[in-house]
Amino acid sequence: MNEHDLVHMLWDNGQHIDRNNYQWFDTELRDMLKASIAGRSATANQDYLYFDLNKDVTARTLALELNGRTLQRVVYNDTTLNDGDAFTLVDATLTFTQSFLDSIVDRSTIGHQGTLTLQFDEGADWTVDLFVSGKVTLKNHTAPIQDFAIPVNYQGNQLITLEAFYSDGSGPAGPQNWTTFKEFGYVFSPDYEDDVLTLIYDEWNNISRLFNEVEANKEVTLRLHFLNGETIDYFVTHDGTTVTGETKEASPPVTDPDDPSTDPEEDEEDTNDDQTNTDDDSATVLDKQIEAFKSNGTLTVTLTDTSSLVLSKEHVQKLQEKNAVIKVVTKDVTVSIHSKDLSGESVIAISKTTAFTPVYSDQAVSPIYTFSVTSSGKEVTAFDHPVTLAFNIDETETDALSIYYFNEETQTWEDVGGSYRDGYVITTVNHFSTFAVYNDATFTTGEDTSTDDDDKTSTHPDDTNDTPSAENGDALPHTASHIFNLLVIGGLLIVMSIGYMIYKKRQTYHC
Repeated sequence: MNEHDLVHMLWDNGQHIDRNNYQWFDTELRDMLKASIAGRSATANQDYLYFDLNKDVTARTLALELNGRTLQRVVYNDTTLNDGDAFTLVDATLTFTQSFLDSIVDRSTIGHQGTLTLQFDEGADWTVDLFVSGKVTLKNHTAPIQDFAIPVNYQGNQLITLEAFYSDGSGPAGPQNWTTFKEFGYVFSPDYEDDVLTLIYDEWNNISRLFNEVEANKEVTLRLHFLNGETIDYFVTHDGTTVTGETKEASPPVTDPDDPSTDPEEDEEDTNDDQTNTDDDSATVLDKQIEAFKSNGTLTVTLTDTSSLVLSKEHVQKLQEKNAVIKVVTKDVTVSIHSKDLSGESVIAISKTTAFTPVYSDQAVSPIYTFSVTSSGKEVTAFDHPVTLAFNIDETETDALSIYYFNEETQTWEDVGGSYRDGYVITTVNHFSTFAVYNDATFTTGEDTSTDDDDKTSTHPDDTNDTPSAENGDALPHTASHIFNLLVIGGLLIVMSIGYMIYKKRQTYHC
């Protein structure tokens, strides 16, 4: 802060400081602010580690942002740990060993287990809290709008945030309706002692801060995000005076083993599975499944030996009338698209990319997939409704996993978020591209080990020895950036020279 002549100012800071006795609620934030006056502090990608009550303890990794600092020691509950036995530090990746964590984590009790403190040569300490948690469960509940709260068995978990959006896909619900994410402490507040999630009622103005801006008799999905990676949906409807909330499973796939109408033996053309016809490399949905499909549900289609789903213009129209979400499932990935983002005959394609060579491609945790949608012969580049991507991951370490997409313009992988749940890393996007799952630490170490199996040369576009040309479709080299900078600098010098000449001329005139 001193280096840049800046000062801290926390405006109306009642959420951080008790203004009656001048005590900080979060002393770690205070220490970080104080340290930043003289220099930067080291941080990590998270300040918590969650362990499942019903799973074995495994090694855990933190990605450090050192900012020029050096890790001096790691302390657990006032005991200094031994490097190598309890943890290892390679570049900026800090790994706590399985044997150490297993010795301190008591999976017989849920809740807070202890605190790891990372101490550096300069700057503030960074603390990491350890928790054991079980599976979060919610219950159905009906109550007057001013008393409504969601019954939640937190099982040692902590809520990160809450989303609210209309279940029919028409958009965000509640206040600040430009986003699905609602304000913590203003719209909602978790009560871990009483096991409820309070949807705050403003007694002064006599309104519910959520439902006052939600249409009556229109279902809203509340999506709860927890620190342990769980994401749970809860469905609420109000009539102006009473709120009804319920948990419910996602709509079943179109194929029902107990429904004879979906038995493949009933239709000889259904040769792929009990949901689709297969023709070359594409699959189509049967008419009878579209007719039998219920409104406001999810049409699930599983692709086995195919890579795309073709929907006729008539099928798209009927799915839109039924306000359907289309869920396409493959071995590695699942994608869910709202039917209202399609028009006319549509093709949803999921292609596994095996010859993808840009930076970091060989370090992806998942296979790399390219997703595309065409409607009425035109590629759909953006979606009005959130598109859900889910990658099937067989990993023991899931805390630092996110989904990334490859930006063709910058030739870099960009984080689009993601949370781990039941074997999948899941996120929502508003466009299609090439996607893969990475460990966030991949992009903090600054190392790229991508190689070409044929000639073992670098595959970074700036390092290639090939001569790209427009004829063979290769991208032209990025050679214009330095010239552009020189042009800008030259232009500025010309403007300054002209200004100086005008100034001198005016001085001469006045003399």
